Amino acid sequence: MYKKWSSYFQLPELLEYTRSYMLTEEMRELILQHMLINHKEKILEVGCGTGYLSRYLVKGRKNLSVTAIDLDEDFLQAADKLARQEGIDSITFLRADASSLPFETNSFDHVVSHTFLTSTQNPERALQEMHRVVRPGGSISSITAMSVNPTIVESGIYPETCSFIHRYRILFEKVWTMYQRTNSIANYINALDSSQVPRMFVKEGLKEISLFPIGYAFSFSDASLTADKRKKYITLSYQEERKKFEHYVHLGVWKDFLSEDEIDEYRILLQKKATFLWEHLEDNSIFEWNGRANIMVTGRVT
Repeated sequence: MYKKWSSYFQLPELLEYTRSYMLTEEMRELILQHMLINHKEKILEVGCGTGYLSRYLVKGRKNLSVTAIDLDEDFLQAADKLARQEGIDSITFLRADASSLPFETNSFDHVVSHTFLTSTQNPERALQEMHRVVRPGGSISSITAMSVNPTIVESGIYPETCSFIHRYRILFEKVWTMYQRTNSIANYINALDSSQVPRMFVKEGLKEISLFPIGYAFSFSDASLTADKRKKYITLSYQEERKKFEHYVHLGVWKDFLSEDEIDEYRILLQKKATFLWEHLEDNSIFEWNGRANIMVTGRVT
């Protein structure tokens, strides 16, 4: 059963906040450099989601304009709202299919994507279309995760006074099983592995193909984050999980995985965990964290 990405796999709130600690301020100039983006240029982002990458690239650069496309209306609405909130008017968001881009040949200087080629049903066709719309001398860049799930996951060093955390973890496993069996990751991630992206670029005839690693590590307890940032991430994490959970409860599939009492209990425990973290923003000992490796592949169009 296939459902919209923004409703059942990764909600806009989650996609936005994960991007915010994967693509950091310190990395922007390096990423622009490795994408071969320099002067006043037109960029197309394919599979833009909430538009974080587009906003990230144009921030502080008046010489860049972006057209960003996605098939998911909820993502596009969120992307447009976030761009307006940040006062960015150099991005145009459109609903369009990557396998049949509604643009003339040689329309853009660069095409970029983040977590797209490993998710679309026909990556070869999508790459052909990307190639078609890029002018000679331009570039195509694709950022993909080396694994679907974080390669490192630590569920936290909670104090013994957090008597609820053990029960929360038990129910979380049941909820995750419900997510997977009802609407598995296989519905969103195709068989293409990130290791195959450079080969695709070669087969498509791109030149000067380069690799650039982009990793992340994130924790609510990270001392390098301000209290305001920690609070924001905790809030978004809670809101996203609660909203996603309610989507699945509404489907009525929960009866095979949870009891009615466990549904109510999970809601309460989600709130308890968020409240505990809010009340311990400066506690550097909990260290619930995760990390992932990503790779950016860039090729020149000749």
